[in-house]
Amino acid sequence: MASAKKAIKKKSSYDSIFAINGDHPFKEQVPQAYVEYQARIRPGGKVFLFNFPLAKEMGLIPKDHPHELNEDLCQALIETFGLIIINEWDITNKKKFDQEKIKPGRYMATRYLQLQHPDRVGLRSGDGRSIWNGLNKAPDGRLWDLSSCGTGATCLSPAAAINNVFYKSGDPEISYGCGYSHLSEGMTDLLFSEVFHRNGVGTERVLAVIEFPGQFGVTVRAGLNLLRPSHFFNHLRQNQWQRLKDSLDFFIDREIKNKTWSPPKKGVNRYDHMLKQVTRTFAKATAVFEAEYIFCWLDWDGDNVLANGGIIDFGSIRQFGLYHHTYRFDDDERWSTNIKEQKQKAKHILMSFAQARDYLVTGKKKSHDRYRQHKCLKEFDRLFEVEKRRLLLWRMGFQEDDIELLLKRKQSTIKKFEKIFNHFEMAKAQKGPIRVPDGITFNAVYCLRDVLRELPHHFELSPEPISAKEFMTIMKSRYADREALRLTSAKKRRIRDFQKYYLELMTYIAKSSHKSLSEHFSDLSLRADVINQYDRITGDSMCVIGDRLTELRKKLSPSELFCVIEAFLERQVVVPESRSEETSLRELSPKARKILEALRKIVVTYREGI
Repeated sequence: MASAKKAIKKKSSYDSIFAINGDHPFKEQVPQAYVEYQARIRPGGKVFLFNFPLAKEMGLIPKDHPHELNEDLCQALIETFGLIIINEWDITNKKKFDQEKIKPGRYMATRYLQLQHPDRVGLRSGDGRSIWNGLNKAPDGRLWDLSSCGTGATCLSPAAAINNVFYKSGDPEISYGCGYSHLSEGMTDLLFSEVFHRNGVGTERVLAVIEFPGQFGVTVRAGLNLLRPSHFFNHLRQNQWQRLKDSLDFFIDREIKNKTWSPPKKGVNRYDHMLKQVTRTFAKATAVFEAEYIFCWLDWDGDNVLANGGIIDFGSIRQFGLYHHTYRFDDDERWSTNIKEQKQKAKHILMSFAQARDYLVTGKKKSHDRYRQHKCLKEFDRLFEVEKRRLLLWRMGFQEDDIELLLKRKQSTIKKFEKIFNHFEMAKAQKGPIRVPDGITFNAVYCLRDVLRELPHHFELSPEPISAKEFMTIMKSRYADREALRLTSAKKRRIRDFQKYYLELMTYIAKSSHKSLSEHFSDLSLRADVINQYDRITGDSMCVIGDRLTELRKKLSPSELFCVIEAFLERQVVVPESRSEETSLRELSPKARKILEALRKIVVTYREGI
């Protein structure tokens, strides 16, 4: 009798977690858009990471829940998310499993378009090693999707399609097609996604990582809408009007229910409203990617980004320390786009949205090429340029009201400053291209973030511009070669004009605020320090840190690991209004403080890399 009471208490404590059972309304609305699998509880699972703040935001645990794992919470997470599918290989080979470990619900692997698949229309592509766990309604009414990566090999992976075979989950002869993911991937995904989220960059987030023997893991991902443009474009390419309508209607309704979009005004067609919203979304998201040096590999299929502009799948995601704009990811049989090409690829995605809009409204599908001059692309260009300039002014340390004033009154000066800024930012080493572990690049040579951080401190003390030699000392990176360091007359002129236009913008805001220039720089330097901080994460540093923390997991208790991660994340917030005073440091043990300091040294070591 006592054990029965304990079981009831166990389930009622985390009933919101237990309620996640594979059910998802997308199944009913677009029944042909997924492959459904039974799943079983995978043996040997234990909770490696749990994102307590996200879980509270989603309403999965109480607001006052301590940031500590307990036996009941671990059981709920393992039984809900520590799963592996019963796939086609298992069924063909008549594998037998413990019936008590088989989950009663069924889980979908969604179909979507992927350029690496041979058919290029999305008939057999989609979630190759992931399933959708279900839907959660938060206390604020917002709906969250949940999916898990590393849950076994589905029939939708590139390997299954190319070789026309079903694979055993965990098959050591293949990599991605085996359906597993490594534990360090989950750690890196959590760190990267939380840094982006806390800095206002749209992204899926990691709720939990479940560890399994062999350093494998299941990464549980959450987002307000985990649909990608590729979830619609497969139906568009297959001329499936009804499926396209059903899937886009689902996406539009979710955005409106979550209040991410306002409803269309009376008399406005919902697909016109959709096209307007996604144009704004992708213009701003792409501008952020370029301004923040985020490599996302946008491409025509709309696979590597969420339909709401958020980042997904951190396996190929990079944040550069410098503007390494020639870097390309090596995906075995193809090279990725580079960061400069992402803008054009985003426009290609918008062309498909415009094509889908016309197809749904008229019932007739026109050629994709007919949309190369569509008005949404012109609006995209306008919004992109405005957002890039706004972000440049923000990086200089200006606050939102000042930015709006400058965009309205000082466009000419901003453009002149931007042109010189872009010239230095784009400069690259003469030696190249060079191979890097996962791709190829020319190294950028100048660090403009360092310039934007240090200039306010100089002008706070002196109204005189700094010398070209000192400017170069601040701006040069470890990749700067002899040509980059050579102070030609043209380079000296650009350095002089850079400071001239910089001071013109600063002086205008100082006067409008009725402050002296020194007072203005005193205030602005604090913001510029945070926004352009020296120890800023890169993709290289995140990979190393992910591996390091995974190795250290047995030396730290779960609560110590959480505190180390929180303290690390707090340091990487570069939005002054959101920056805390590193409160988590007070909770760290001496051992954890030593680890945190080691992580910061890693960030510094790789701060200029990819």
